Amino acid sequence: MPLLTTEISQESTDIIEQQISSGSYKDSAEVVESALQLLKREDEDVAWKEWELSRAIQEGIDSPDAEGNIFDQIRAELGLPPRAARA
Repeated sequence: MPLLTTEISQESTDIIEQQISSGSYKDSAEVVESALQLLKREDEDVAWKEWELSRAIQEGIDSPDAEGNIFDQIRAELGLPPRAARA
Protein backbone atom coordinates (compact mmCIF):
# COMPACT_ATOMS: atom_id res chain seq x y z
CA MET A 1 0.00 0.00 0.00
CA PRO A 2 1.44 3.44 -0.90
CA LEU A 3 2.53 5.70 1.92
CA LEU A 4 1.09 9.22 1.91
CA THR A 5 2.40 11.88 4.24
CA THR A 6 0.48 15.09 4.78
CA GLU A 7 -0.02 17.80 7.36
CA ILE A 8 -3.42 18.12 9.05
CA SER A 9 -4.86 20.51 11.59
CA GLN A 10 -4.66 19.91 15.31
CA GLU A 11 -8.43 19.50 15.35
CA SER A 12 -8.21 16.68 12.79
CA THR A 13 -5.38 15.07 14.74
CA ASP A 14 -7.49 15.21 17.90
CA ILE A 15 -10.43 13.59 16.13
CA ILE A 16 -8.22 10.78 14.80
CA GLU A 17 -6.70 10.19 18.22
CA GLN A 18 -10.15 10.20 19.83
CA GLN A 19 -11.41 7.59 17.37
CA ILE A 20 -8.40 5.36 18.04
CA SER A 21 -8.59 5.71 21.84
CA SER A 22 -12.32 4.91 21.78
CA GLY A 23 -11.47 1.58 20.18
CA SER A 24 -13.45 2.34 17.02
CA TYR A 25 -10.30 2.12 14.89
CA LYS A 26 -6.91 0.49 15.37
CA ASP A 27 -4.82 3.23 13.75
CA SER A 28 -4.91 6.53 11.88
CA ALA A 29 -4.94 4.80 8.49
CA GLU A 30 -8.26 3.12 9.35
CA VAL A 31 -9.76 6.44 10.46
CA VAL A 32 -8.68 8.17 7.25
CA GLU A 33 -9.87 5.27 5.06
CA SER A 34 -13.26 5.33 6.77
CA ALA A 35 -13.54 9.10 6.38
CA LEU A 36 -12.66 8.87 2.68
CA GLN A 37 -15.26 6.15 2.12
CA LEU A 38 -17.87 8.34 3.81
CA LEU A 39 -16.84 11.30 1.64
CA LYS A 40 -17.15 9.14 -1.47
CA ARG A 41 -20.66 7.98 -0.45
CA GLU A 42 -21.73 11.56 0.23
CA ASP A 43 -20.44 12.66 -3.19
CA GLU A 44 -22.36 9.81 -4.83
CA ASP A 45 -25.50 10.73 -2.88
CA VAL A 46 -25.23 14.36 -4.02
CA ALA A 47 -24.75 13.28 -7.64
CA TRP A 48 -27.80 11.00 -7.39
CA LYS A 49 -29.93 13.76 -5.84
CA GLU A 50 -28.86 16.20 -8.55
CA TRP A 51 -29.82 13.66 -11.21
CA GLU A 52 -33.19 13.04 -9.55
CA LEU A 53 -33.86 16.78 -9.29
CA SER A 54 -32.98 17.31 -12.95
CA ARG A 55 -35.27 14.46 -13.93
CA ALA A 56 -38.12 15.87 -11.81
CA ILE A 57 -37.67 19.34 -13.28
CA GLN A 58 -37.70 17.94 -16.80
CA GLU A 59 -40.78 15.87 -15.95
CA GLY A 60 -42.51 19.06 -14.82
CA ILE A 61 -41.46 20.94 -17.94
CA ASP A 62 -42.70 18.08 -20.14
CA SER A 63 -45.97 17.80 -18.23
CA PRO A 64 -49.14 18.67 -20.13
CA ASP A 65 -50.07 20.83 -17.13
CA ALA A 66 -47.07 23.09 -17.71
CA GLU A 67 -47.96 26.28 -19.54
CA GLY A 68 -45.11 28.04 -21.24
CA ASN A 69 -41.75 28.23 -19.54
CA ILE A 70 -42.33 28.29 -15.79
CA PHE A 71 -38.90 29.80 -15.19
CA ASP A 72 -39.69 32.69 -17.55
CA GLN A 73 -42.98 33.20 -15.69
CA ILE A 74 -41.21 33.30 -12.32
CA ARG A 75 -38.58 35.73 -13.63
CA ALA A 76 -41.37 37.99 -14.95
CA GLU A 77 -43.23 37.86 -11.62
CA LEU A 78 -40.03 38.85 -9.83
CA GLY A 79 -39.35 41.65 -12.29
CA LEU A 80 -36.20 40.01 -13.58
CA PRO A 81 -35.10 40.28 -17.20
CA PRO A 82 -35.67 37.27 -19.47
CA ARG A 83 -32.86 34.77 -19.56
CA ALA A 84 -30.68 34.81 -22.67
CA ALA A 85 -31.30 31.98 -25.11
CA ARG A 86 -28.76 29.18 -25.08
CA ALA A 87 -26.84 28.43 -28.24
